Amino acid sequence: MRRVCVAIGVSRAEGLAPLRGAATAAEHIGQWALRSGFAMKEDIQVLTDRQTPITIDLIAKTLKRLLPIGTKTDALLLHFAGHGLREDNTRTLWLPTNWRTELRAIAVERLKNRLSDFGIANITIISDACKALANDKDSSDLTADGVLGEGTSAGARPIFDRFDAVHDVETAFMIPGPTPAESRCLFSEAIIEALWGTPKAIDAHYPGKVTPGSLADYLSVRVAELCTIYQLKCEPESFTGRPADHLIYFDKDQIDANNIPNLPAWPPAPIDIKLVAPSIDPVSVLKGKGKAVFDPSSEGNLSTENNPEIIPFDIAAALKGRGGFDLSTDAIDLTGIDLSTETIDLAGDGEQTIALGSGKIAGTDHHAQIVRGILGAQLGGTNPDIGAFERQFRLPQASRAKLDSWISAIGSNAEIKQAVLEALNRKETHRPSVKATSDGHAGLTEDKVSWLLSRARGEVERSVVANHKEGRRRATAAGFLPSLIPTPGEANLLFGGGGAQAVWSRAPVRRIADDKWLAEIVGASQQLVVEYEDGIFLPLVVYNGFATIAARDARGTNGWLFRAHDDDSKSINKAIDILSRMQSGSLSPSEADEVAALLRGSKHGNPVLGAICSYLYDYTGDLNGIRRMALFYTNHGQPIPYDVTLMGEISTYWEGSDHVADLVAVGKRPVKGGRQDHANSTIDAAPKALGLVGGLCPWLRQGWDFLDKSTDHKTLLVQNLPDIRNHLLPETFTSFDHEGGTILTKFWEMERWQ
Repeated sequence: MRRVCVAIGVSRAEGLAPLRGAATAAEHIGQWALRSGFAMKEDIQVLTDRQTPITIDLIAKTLKRLLPIGTKTDALLLHFAGHGLREDNTRTLWLPTNWRTELRAIAVERLKNRLSDFGIANITIISDACKALANDKDSSDLTADGVLGEGTSAGARPIFDRFDAVHDVETAFMIPGPTPAESRCLFSEAIIEALWGTPKAIDAHYPGKVTPGSLADYLSVRVAELCTIYQLKCEPESFTGRPADHLIYFDKDQIDANNIPNLPAWPPAPIDIKLVAPSIDPVSVLKGKGKAVFDPSSEGNLSTENNPEIIPFDIAAALKGRGGFDLSTDAIDLTGIDLSTETIDLAGDGEQTIALGSGKIAGTDHHAQIVRGILGAQLGGTNPDIGAFERQFRLPQASRAKLDSWISAIGSNAEIKQAVLEALNRKETHRPSVKATSDGHAGLTEDKVSWLLSRARGEVERSVVANHKEGRRRATAAGFLPSLIPTPGEANLLFGGGGAQAVWSRAPVRRIADDKWLAEIVGASQQLVVEYEDGIFLPLVVYNGFATIAARDARGTNGWLFRAHDDDSKSINKAIDILSRMQSGSLSPSEADEVAALLRGSKHGNPVLGAICSYLYDYTGDLNGIRRMALFYTNHGQPIPYDVTLMGEISTYWEGSDHVADLVAVGKRPVKGGRQDHANSTIDAAPKALGLVGGLCPWLRQGWDFLDKSTDHKTLLVQNLPDIRNHLLPETFTSFDHEGGTILTKFWEMERWQ
């Protein structure tokens, strides 16, 4: 029984805050694998960047050595601790040490799928990646690398177990200790406790053993306990395979008790700092000319109305008499800030300056220094969920209230304030740090001061993220409001938020109105490409019996949905809710069965929901869940969405003009503990069948991550696509810039209709 363990700890990712606990966590995972007997020494590899940078090539070389083609492996445990990014809740990227130089990141979902072809029976993925990414590199600039090439598909598909740390800010990742070696990664170290058989992690149904299910249960409780102690927010997300005992991490009867170490103590709890709401309304009083606020639903449209959700800024000074505003270079300067009275003088030439765009906060006033220490180089600078707009212009009321609370809490405690100011002065004057000691102001070492300020910044950022996500959710939902969508009539392509300039197709398309078009369908579905006036190209599909609705807002493409001619408002509203929650990042992979059950319970299965659900199922490793959905569409006489075919690894072939999907039979899914949690249709066996594929490319952008793997089941799917991934726009749904759209329509030999 061969088992493999690869633990990766990236502490020094280029341009990002060092995470000293990451390397330690990886080393602890490796020590467990060896001493517990989980794997043999030659089958364990710990990779850290203490001495040598961790690169994608190094990881690939390691996996290829430990997983030689043709060799069967009972279990692989893959652990990563470091910086990362999670998009749309179903696309995870891990950053190697040299990510900035190479502009490459590890695409975890793609790597997971590739590992399926290496003859591994059980795969455990532990992702302890904080959502930190330098704000000057949009995630769309990164090449999502699957690390491995093709395997041989030896053996059956693996059973997957996945454990993710879900936290929005860096401070939820690492707890500083008295020394760098004693710093701890909260999530990884909680896992290590369980892997060593701490009593509360033992499975009640399997005495003396830690199973994937009992590990998941332990994490949900233990992480919550640690977050309470350390005043943090981190919610683990776990997905475990079946049967429950398919993999055992710890077996009391199989391990020598002398090999079980005494785990190091957790660092002492940070100093307890009480946050109180500021006594002054954080929506500041404005002085000067040109008052304006930003409308949160538009992310860029000015409104002169009073909006209590947004801190008002004076734009006039920032514009400096010019006719336009450059988001990449300009900043809004808040001058003359008086934190004691919460008054912002926008017209003056005060000594203190907060430029949210550049991050520079000038002045030696204590309040200015503390603000500078909390906001760091730039608000949101380590958080990919805070876009350029928020960093440049907008501080929601809740975020400003958080900032004010921290300033008040620090300023009201003389010892803490002095310790913070001394540490900041040393940092700003480039003086060496003092020796770490428990002595000093309120027992605050410089590490603890840094962490205290990071916690403050994290809470400010978290509130900005929450505001951003809620704004995006509302904006997406608003794009599909009935009042904005025209009545179909004879049309089968409708637009909300602006009509199309042209529609590309191989079959005739007729413009009925700017927001209503009729596309001829050859067969059961027709691939179209919508061309907007701003040069954005949006591929979408029309089905017989449905109207396709595409909606946009000021940011770009919101997405598209199907609506059957006899759909009721309840069905379409549920579909809009799922789409808007996916766009905002609040749709969890754990909801896959619920979305699938909703899909099957409706009169007409909305194909876009199936496409979304395929990625949720893939994230959890439930390949057969995707294939059951494919059968559902076939049984309803509807084409199978391209994404379902792709993620379900369904073989296809062409029969004339029809792209046929050859569905394999799947068995009934086992239920945990003999209890059925969801509708029968989400777990029932599905017979072999034939269906048609809807569309010629992935409907969602993340599908393109999986298209460079030329296995048999994907060959025909890829043949109909040029390699234009570098022209993809950073949207949830597939969309291209003008050059990419032009290449695609030419490749598909489409005609432009307008």
